[in-house]
Amino acid sequence: MDERALRTEVRNRIQSGLVPRWQNGRTFAGSGDGHPCECCDRRIGEQNIQYEVDFPSHDGGCRTVKVHMECYHIWRDESVGRAIEVP
Repeated sequence: MDERALRTEVRNRIQSGLVPRWQNGRTFAGSGDGHPCECCDRRIGEQNIQYEVDFPSHDGGCRTVKVHMECYHIWRDESVGRAIEVP
């Protein structure tokens, strides 16, 4: 998926509520564990860097969002209004 398409997909997922807006949460990075990325649905393989971000959920628990490293940066930018125009 090219960057423009990925930005559009992430923006749509945020607006529809499928992915929460990024906020400062506990963030961990490491090798992928095979789960699908919540921003693009592609598998995060062992050769990929996977970010896991823990957010407080509305029910008092915790929600963990798993994303590719490149998706994480786009998700963060799109969430805080720093969308970048890709030619």
